[in-house]
Amino acid sequence: MNLLFALKTLQEMGVPIVQTRDAACKLQLSNAHTSQVLRRLAQKKHIVHLGKGLWVLDLKVHPFLLLDYVVAPFPCYISLQTALYHHDMIDQIPRILTAVSLARTKRIETPLATISIHHIAPQFFCEYELDPKTHVKIATPEKALLDIFYLKPAKSLWFQSLPEVELPASFNTKKAYALIDKIPSPARRSIVKKQLDVLLRSR
Repeated sequence: MNLLFALKTLQEMGVPIVQTRDAACKLQLSNAHTSQVLRRLAQKKHIVHLGKGLWVLDLKVHPFLLLDYVVAPFPCYISLQTALYHHDMIDQIPRILTAVSLARTKRIETPLATISIHHIAPQFFCEYELDPKTHVKIATPEKALLDIFYLKPAKSLWFQSLPEVELPASFNTKKAYALIDKIPSPARRSIVKKQLDVLLRSR
């Protein structure tokens, strides 16, 4: 199959990322043949192989949109340093896209972004909103901060030192303390509450 014709046909799907099986349906080819076509398109730099049978058709895709694809079938939302920066709570631009999920903690390297996924308890998987630009789930300011505190005891030591945080005027202290009650572990709940107490006292 002509590569440019295949690319144009795939782009007609109107999605930034496609799975091999969906591309096969669109191209009316076998999965094996489609994989060959997609690999050739990737070699020519027309598309990007994201991994796990995933291909990026739009090379200008917002990195946030990668999350749901690489973490599937588990739910996730952007949080931690990426969400803090999104809400203008820290100045330093995160080099890694950070998210929390019900999936296991892992780091995913892709050609477009490095994604760091961190596991939290199902009971604490809450309090996110849709980003108006990308329609991707992002933690509220309160939850992004609490997720940092929640993961502080993690072995990775990623969250031992928190950048200088500027709480927005809209930060709801009452909501933040109410969210802590959702943490199932009493020990982890106590750690998060103490961290929030210390931060608020310093303001």
